[in-house]
Order: sequence, then structure tokens, then C-alpha cells
Amino acid sequence: MMENKIVKLYRLMRAINQEIVRSVNASTPYDEASFFEHLCDIVVEHFVKFAFIGFYIKSINKIVPAYYPKKSLDNMYLDYLKFLEIPLDESDIRSKGPAATCFKTNSVVIIEDIEKDPRMIPWKEEALKRGFRSSATLPVRKNGDIIGVFGMYADEINFFQEEERSLLEELALDIGMTLNAIKTRWLFQAVESGLSSYMDLFIMTDNDGKILYVGDKTLKVFGYDKGELLGKKVDILFSYLFNYKDLLEAISQAKEYSSIVLFKTKQNKNVYVDLAVVPIANENFIFIGKDVSKEKSLEEQMHFLLNQDPVTGLFSYSFLIAELDMHVRRALEMSEWGGVSRRPWFPR
Repeated sequence: MMENKIVKLYRLMRAINQEIVRSVNASTPYDEASFFEHLCDIVVEHFVKFAFIGFYIKSINKIVPAYYPKKSLDNMYLDYLKFLEIPLDESDIRSKGPAATCFKTNSVVIIEDIEKDPRMIPWKEEALKRGFRSSATLPVRKNGDIIGVFGMYADEINFFQEEERSLLEELALDIGMTLNAIKTRWLFQAVESGLSSYMDLFIMTDNDGKILYVGDKTLKVFGYDKGELLGKKVDILFSYLFNYKDLLEAISQAKEYSSIVLFKTKQNKNVYVDLAVVPIANENFIFIGKDVSKEKSLEEQMHFLLNQDPVTGLFSYSFLIAELDMHVRRALEMSEWGGVSRRPWFPR
């Protein structure tokens, strides 16, 4: 790698490190979209001719471009985006290209010469038409999992070479660090903005399920003093009447989760919460939600009225069959609960 390219790459990495600092210290909300937009602009300003970020969409089994440079970029380059929707179906030749390979292997893919590399056959003509001569594709990771790819195109052959792989991998790690920093910053923004005092449930736990932070309104809703919850495991709020199988599976895999979940107060009163659980940096978790007990009660009353004979007051045959089926399925689920992969703090 020529010295000027090394300088460019390190300048780019410094600029991204500045984005990490910015994401943590921003006085206004700074989200992933803002970071990705800035990243594409920074890369084109300091390093290469064109860049894009694409995310994997499971429902269509494709990588789809989502972000690209917004500053001073010719429409000829933007038009290239329409060729960057990449199917991962093995029967499609495009699934053997750099973006798909990067995503499947979770590793950096380097194309030293676009004109001669057979992996670029589906895009070669359009790429060369725009002056792209070499490329590098980096994995975009969030909480350690690959969620998309970051593609860069240079106007020189051998601009990206194998000996630079370690530096490019370091760049991919920096991007992942920024995403984690943004999630951590989200917590601080939530606390500072008063969201933690507004939400009926707002708790942060560590990797072992110990409560690190609890919102003021959560204390009121669940009837605890702060000292009674801090340092305790979050399952202190779990109810034996609810099956937490899906929640436990999501958290054991550090994935986001959302559903209406039954909790209990200190006085053993049931509270239904429209819950979201979000993994953040350092393997911590945010539990956030609103009390929907009244809505749940009305829903159950409507369900009762819709399935009761208005004349005799007896339940309909279809209702009884449906209820029996539900209880059988619930019993089967509960019997399988012991086989769920869970963290040590989950109840058995």
C-alpha cells in the first residue's frame, strides 16, 4: 500500500473515532441513521470514490442498500445503487459477489481489480463505466452479529490489497463500537429526557439480570423502594402465571423482544405491560414499557361477551373448544419450559 493511501486510511479511521465520541457526547439525539449517513460522507470525503451501506432483509433474503453519500455526489454514482440489491439465494450468480460473501462469512472481502475478478462479473460493466476499479466490503456488526455490509469503491486498481485486510477489519470493529456507543447513549438520553420517569416500566439490568437502574415511575407502579430493587434480579417482578419462554429465548440470544407481558407488584397484583427489551452495549439490557392492564381487562371482557350466549348466559360450544385448546397448548408449553436456553438468573 502506498504511503498516501495509508495516510488516507488512518485519517478515515480517526474521523470515525471522532464519530464515536460524538455519539456519546451529543447534546441532541444521535441515532444509527445519522451515523451511517455521516459515515458514507466521511468515506467519500477522505478515502474513496463511492460508498454504500446495505442491510440484510430476511423476508426477501436480500441485502438492500440503505445509505449512501449525500454530499457533492454525481447522479451517475447514485444510479449505481439500483445494481446493489443483492440476493443471497445460492442459485443466483450475484450471491457469489463481494457483498453476499462478506455477509455470509462475516469477513472483509477485497476486490483488487474489478475488471479481472470473476466475482464482479454481474457488476463489472456498470462499475467500470463509473470509474470504479477496486473495492472492499466490510461487515457491519451490531452486538457482535452481522446485520449488513459496508461497500467502498476506489478509482485505482489495487487500491485495496490483501495486506490491508487487518486495517479494514479494524475499521469494521470501529463501526461496531460506534453502534454500541449509540445504544449506550440512548440510555443516558432516556434518563436525561425524563423518559425513565414517564414509562411505567424502565429498568436496566446487567448480563446476570441484576437491576442497575430503575425509573421513578416504575417504583410507584410496582410498589417498591429503590433499595429493594437495585442489585436484585429482575425476575423479582415475574409472575408464576405467565410463560416467559419467548422472552427468555430472545434475551439469551441478546435479541430485541416486544410483547404484552404479565408482571407482578410487591403486593402480588398483576400488571400487564406492553414491553420492549433492548440489548445495549456491554451485554446490558433495557426493559421499557407501559401499563396496559386496563386495556387488557377490557379486551378480556369483550372476549367474554362475544363468546357468551346472551339468552342462557352459557358459553358457546366454539368458545369452550377454543379455551380447552388454549389450556392444553399452555400446559404443553410450560412442560417444555425447562428445556429453554436461559441465563442463570432466569426462573426455572
